[in-house]
Amino acid sequence: MIVKYLSVLTLLYLVFSATLFAAPESDKIQVLIMTGQNNHDWETTTPALKQILDEAGRFSVDVITDPEKLTAQGLAACDVLISNWNGYGGKKPQPWSDALKSAYVEFVRNGGGHVVIHAGSSSFYDWDDYQAICIATWKDGTGHKAIHEFDVRISDDSHPITRGMKKFKTTDELWFRPHVQLGAKVIAESFSKTTGKWEPTALVSQFGKGRCFTLLLGHDAKTMQSDGFKSLLTKGTEWAAAEQDGIQETENTISMRMNGKEIWTLHHNPEEGKPYIHPLATTTGQVFSGLRPKDHVWHRALWFSWKYINGVNYWEEDPATGKSEGKTLLLSTKHDVSHDNEVHVDMTLAYAPAEQAKHIMREKRALIISPPDETGAYTIDWTSEFRALENDVVLDRTPLPGQPNGKDYGGYAGYSIRMNKEVSGGTFLTSEGLADSKSHRQPARWTMYSAPKGGCLLFMDHPGNLNYPAKWYIAEAMPYFSPSVIHDAPHTIKAGELLQLRYRVRVHPSAIEAGAAQAEWTEWAAPVK
Repeated sequence: MIVKYLSVLTLLYLVFSATLFAAPESDKIQVLIMTGQNNHDWETTTPALKQILDEAGRFSVDVITDPEKLTAQGLAACDVLISNWNGYGGKKPQPWSDALKSAYVEFVRNGGGHVVIHAGSSSFYDWDDYQAICIATWKDGTGHKAIHEFDVRISDDSHPITRGMKKFKTTDELWFRPHVQLGAKVIAESFSKTTGKWEPTALVSQFGKGRCFTLLLGHDAKTMQSDGFKSLLTKGTEWAAAEQDGIQETENTISMRMNGKEIWTLHHNPEEGKPYIHPLATTTGQVFSGLRPKDHVWHRALWFSWKYINGVNYWEEDPATGKSEGKTLLLSTKHDVSHDNEVHVDMTLAYAPAEQAKHIMREKRALIISPPDETGAYTIDWTSEFRALENDVVLDRTPLPGQPNGKDYGGYAGYSIRMNKEVSGGTFLTSEGLADSKSHRQPARWTMYSAPKGGCLLFMDHPGNLNYPAKWYIAEAMPYFSPSVIHDAPHTIKAGELLQLRYRVRVHPSAIEAGAAQAEWTEWAAPVK
């Protein structure tokens, strides 16, 4: 950080900003302005930027004056990073540490928003990632004339930032011939009498999952007072904060987003073992799934787990270690996304009775997750093939009441959905017309759960499955339901033999009738001709 004289007002301002950052308003977009060095007057432009964003009412804004204090952990709490910094300020460009460079790039690459104000992009000309993130940068041949009045016209009135905006006048510094990254989109521009061309004044692009917005206006605090500048700044910052719709991928997750909301996410981290889907939500945003609730921390939203394999518990986890006696090991995950966003996932899993024990069973798991249809409903198809390896494998569950060591909660194991308290109080209904508690431990081709505020989950059992139709384990209070494939008795897979299970979950944005549910099951379960 460059040490320089700060006025009392500026010091008070920075202290006030730090207080805001320490206690962020979680319902607002979290913005961090990076400043503290610039060949422009950052001590007046930074408060002006913050005031504009504060007055918009949609942002919680903090300021940092030393880029080296930016860490991956600190950036994780931020939605948008605004750069009002460059490496000059009358001095030589200041180098950044490798740790800072890595945190900066990964923040944007992984979905963080990035906004550049005026000369905030004028640094690191040999750092390709930085240039790409900043979109429009200074190069040989770039220049500007004195501050003057000019028009800013909207070159793309369909973009969320500029939609509804009209041409406006501003008195500012107009750059000409900036170096613009390939793939960038100009959404506002101004005519330069120097070049005789329309020059970009606002641009957007994408870097990895992050949205990038560059606003080349804003030479000083006075030029930032025009309504046009304020509108571009606030709408551009809001746009940069929003994640992209469609399929999103990280090292250990695959997600679908619609209208800025996460619809589903498949978690496939080998460190966690059992893969799961959370959130599981309707396209209208109603989240059904509950992850690791306090009453059963091993419940993982939409997931699969055996209870006992050869007498070893693979279901519950030790609260002290977070691990089960038996290990469910995720060995590999491969996936493919079609042109229409249908996701195909292939996993290989193994089961072992202890950390270093020899695998006793392998599983090939295939998921197909469809894109939402015209009604907003989508489908998760789940197929698992379990193969016993050198010896027979006995799959078991907690015995039922009346059986040796039976419990009133016995019978569960397999594919399950644990829901959250927000959707509790809904209605269970089975293919046999049984509702709520009457459906518990009763056989059915499908079971449907309708939430009180709309949306339903249709869970289907396939005719080719073991013990079809499954007896369903229904826990209304949680709520939870599962087609318990070994509800009545254990099952043995002979050495070298296979057990295949198929299920379908259909997520509807609104309630459906029993007849519609039956039609969907029939279409899915009918033999292929």
